[in-house]
Parts: sequence; C-alpha cells; structure tokens
Amino acid sequence: MDEKNEEKITAKINKRNIIWTVIIVGLIAFIFLTNYKNENSPTSSNPKRSVEDLKRRLNEILELENKQEFEKVYDDYFSPETKARLKKDTYVDTVKKGLEDRKVFSSKIEINDAKIDGDTGYIDRTRVECLDENCTSNNKTRNYKKFVYADNNWRMVVEDKITYYCVRNTGYEMPEEFKRALSLIIQRYGQSNDASLKGNGLAIEEIKNCLNIQYAEPDDSISDADGMFVFTPSQSLEKLDIFVSSRYAAKDDLLTSILLMHEITHAFDFINGQSHGTPVGCFESEANAFSNQNFFIGHVLNKEEFHSLTSRMYAGNSEESNQLKYVIYAIAKTKGNDYHEKALNFVKANPAYQKQCKDR
Repeated sequence: MDEKNEEKITAKINKRNIIWTVIIVGLIAFIFLTNYKNENSPTSSNPKRSVEDLKRRLNEILELENKQEFEKVYDDYFSPETKARLKKDTYVDTVKKGLEDRKVFSSKIEINDAKIDGDTGYIDRTRVECLDENCTSNNKTRNYKKFVYADNNWRMVVEDKITYYCVRNTGYEMPEEFKRALSLIIQRYGQSNDASLKGNGLAIEEIKNCLNIQYAEPDDSISDADGMFVFTPSQSLEKLDIFVSSRYAAKDDLLTSILLMHEITHAFDFINGQSHGTPVGCFESEANAFSNQNFFIGHVLNKEEFHSLTSRMYAGNSEESNQLKYVIYAIAKTKGNDYHEKALNFVKANPAYQKQCKDR
C-alpha cells in the first residue's frame, strides 16, 4: 500500500471515530438532560415530587417531633431559606418551650388536602395535640404547611406568619361588580398611611382568590339577609362562599364594598379560628364584622366616597343606606368601653342575631 492510500484510509478512520464520538457524547447528553428534566419537572412521574411523597415528608417530621428529635427535623427537613433565617438552637428551644408550656403529651395530624404548584407544595392539615396518653383532652389547629422542592426532596418552610389565608393562584369566576368592589376595598386600604391598615389590605389581597362571591338564588336562601358567609368546619380552606342578595345587582360598587367588608370579616374569623384552634363565636364574629364595616366607612374610604355615602344615608332613599345609618347610630349609643364592646352588646341585644346565634 502506497503512502497516499494509507493517509486516505487513516483520514477516513479518524473521521469515522470523530462521528462516533459526537454521537456517543450526544446520546450521553440527551440521557442526562432527560433524567434531569424528569427529576426536576413538577409534572413528571418522579415519586419524590408527588403529592404522596409530600404527605410522607410531613408524617416523618411528626414522628421525629414526637421523639423529640428536633435537631434532625432541622437538619434533614428544613428548606435552605429557612435555615438561613432561623438558627437551629433558636428553633429547637422555641419548639421545646412551646410544647412544655402547652403540656403536650404527643401529637398527631389529619391531612385534609395537599397540592403541588411547581417547586412549592402545600398541605392543609389538622394538628391534634394530645394533653394526655389517651388524647381525651386535646387542642386542634388547622392550617397550611408550606414546602419547597430543594436538594432532591421536599423541605419545609418555616416563616413568621402562622396563617396562610389562601394558596390559590387564580380567583373564582364571579360577577364583575363583586370584582370591582373587592378591588375598591384593597385599593383604599393600600392608599392608607397607616401601616396596620396597609397590612389589612395585604391580607384581603391574599385571601381574595379563595373568595367565591355569588348572588343568592333565591334571596330567601340566605334568610332575606343582604349577604351571608356560609361555612362548615370541615370544608375546604380554598373555597370561602359569600352569597349576596340579588337586590345588590342594582346597587353601586360603594354599597357593595361595604357589604363585602362585613362578610369578608366572617371569612377571616373562620380561617383564624381554624388556625389558632379557637373558633370565633357567633356574636363575637358579628361584632367584628360591624366594627370593620363601620371602620371602613369612617376611616378607609376617601372623603368623596364618605360624603356620597352619608348624603344618601340622610336622604333615606334606599333600604340599604337606611340600614347602614341605623347600625352606625345604634352601635354608637350602645353601652361599652370601646367600639368593639359596643358592637358586641348591640348584636347580643338584637333579636335577629339572638336567633341566628342561638345554637352557635
């Protein structure tokens, strides 16, 4: 074989080797990227990203807590962001002291629901803290636990906030007038110079996607009330039903926003009662609702809206504005050390609320 032919053969072999090398490298890269995508995709069949694994992680945390292995909970189950914010010693000392103060013998959980949204998971769970061996005496709280997917596993997020009011990303479909009234409430709170009022606006912003506000069909389904927040203790925390009298279809956004402020207060009372394990009583919740409603009128609405409303109250040209005027004056005249106590005494003396709250 001459030198030229040998060079041609060598060149062909080298070219073939390069092609095979490229193909092999490409296959390896494809396999790696496919596995990486499957490992990290929230919609993949990766069992570690499933709802079942999310629930399993929470149950494992509970087992460790009952064994007093709080350091392991911190090391193996907390998210990186949580560890950056919260020192291990602080967490362990706080948890131990809380359990001792509450005299907790052991704890168990009931998982009501769980959901995954991308790299974030939420578990709606009821925690039962047993105060004796048989758990005949116990404390129950219900709220969400938040997790993030990091380092190939679900990690719990521990934040300062105790209550997540809503974990939905989108709101329920509802009549446009209710959307506008909600927007008005949030805007007015957000425009306040008072930090606590701004905080109220942020809380309403947070809960709004779980509010399902619809017209009552028929009106007498809500006992001829202007509005009603309807709930059962075991219901989903993601759907908070508020029904409004069809009379409000002809009312403006201002009157509707005041009514919704009243009913949204009931929704907050329900969520907070579940979260803290102390349900808000019927009379107490009505007092809260009237207090917030009237505070919204007097301190949150802008001057033009306030004057528009008061002029209609004094004109007496609608049942709804007349009712607002009556409630404002009646509570102001009721005995009490502060406005909330006046509102509470007002509802307790009202025959309609006595009937409504009789068995609640």
